[in-house]
Amino acid sequence: MKLLDLSNLHPPPLNWLYKPWLERNALTVIVGAGGTGKSYAMLDAAIALASGQSWLEMGGPGVPIRTLVVDEDGPEAELMRRIAHLCAGRDVEPASLADTLYVAPSSGLQLNEAADYAILRELITSRKIEYVIFDALIALHGLDENKTSDMKLLMRGIIRRLMRETGVGVAALHHEARPAGQKGIAPRKGAMKGRGSVEIINAGDNQLHVEARDGISILATSRNRLMA
Repeated sequence: MKLLDLSNLHPPPLNWLYKPWLERNALTVIVGAGGTGKSYAMLDAAIALASGQSWLEMGGPGVPIRTLVVDEDGPEAELMRRIAHLCAGRDVEPASLADTLYVAPSSGLQLNEAADYAILRELITSRKIEYVIFDALIALHGLDENKTSDMKLLMRGIIRRLMRETGVGVAALHHEARPAGQKGIAPRKGAMKGRGSVEIINAGDNQLHVEARDGISILATSRNRLMA
């Protein structure tokens, strides 16, 4: 068991990519209902990182950050259209991101499978990837989303292990729980609740909420352990 040496305490400084939302070494959980724009917003964040640009008026790292998007949320053709549209809006040629933005559509990866974990780890290390976005988390494991022990294994075991072994920061997109009897998308009052075990959210260093209001996607911080 390791004990902190309080006689010589020098905590490492935070290394923000986009303060106060995305930190280079942190696990961020993004929660929102389907259709609120969380995938679009985080794909834009990936392009911003890979091109060294600002995101949502947050200054950013100033240099390109090698970023991987593991996308299981929609058809490959739609993903390609989104990338093209977002790049055009940023005046970025997609080809210029060939060495900094890596996108894996419909990979079929299951993080709890040793062989798949090894494939992902090898990709991250061989391409020197610094930041990973999982969209959506539910599609990237074969565990029980409602079982606390399973989600503890996924979030605090598998994903944290990947971060320790490779040095990447991670953003994981997670669906909001729908209130009983509610159909479709509707604005909510108060904090959103992630679907499944609360361990999915509790294991994160910070949490972003995405909500749709009058056709506009609104992102906000609900909890951030890094802002002590």
